[in-house]
Amino acid sequence: MVLQTLLLALASLVVGFGVLMAGYVLAQGLGSAAAATALLATGIGALVLLVITSVLLLVVLGVNELGRRDE
Repeated sequence: MVLQTLLLALASLVVGFGVLMAGYVLAQGLGSAAAATALLATGIGALVLLVITSVLLLVVLGVNELGRRDE
């Protein structure tokens, strides 16, 4: 269950990060500095969550493999 949740979160964060960065480029091109800054800050937050989710996924996969070896 945890593995499925992390995989779903990883996919969602990748898509969300892409959308936020596309919005950032669009806002920057239109000259809206405030919107571009807000989208960039939110995108950086999504990127941090993406890294955390990746590390957690690696840990869960390692624990699952260790559990299988014990059986």
